[in-house]
Amino acid sequence: MFQGSSKLMRLTYLLLGHRREVIECMDKVQKIFDFACQGLSFNNVCKNIKPIKVENDKLICQFEVEPELSNSAKTLHGGYISHAVDFITSMDLVRHGFLSHVSVNLNVSYMKPGMLGSLVRTESTVLRKGKKLAFMDIKFYDDKKNTLLASGCHTKFILDF
Repeated sequence: MFQGSSKLMRLTYLLLGHRREVIECMDKVQKIFDFACQGLSFNNVCKNIKPIKVENDKLICQFEVEPELSNSAKTLHGGYISHAVDFITSMDLVRHGFLSHVSVNLNVSYMKPGMLGSLVRTESTVLRKGKKLAFMDIKFYDDKKNTLLASGCHTKFILDF
């Protein structure tokens, strides 16, 4: 079953078995995040993103705007936000039992800058899961001020494995 598939798929399979159920246990969600960020993959840039709360329809994460995530204006880099949209919504889809998928569309709107040293809270929601497509939404907030920094939409094609 796992020939040619990712280690993340194997880990999630071990956590879920054959079921497609929503993972709400924080320990299991943290294991998925940690596993996705290990090794030499591009996901390493997201190792500072920590899931803090899960609900049936929402995954809440947070991270600090560190110097290596900033641009020349010393604010959160837009490219990092774009990758975080991809990474967090993908982890949310894995949490919903969909182990293998590829991006079809990713859109980000930037409202305000995330300042260096600030804590950013994200709220990801899987809006709809069909047989072939899944639609996710994510919001980025300054956690202290509770102001909206960015918003993203992500559409993924679900692969049948």
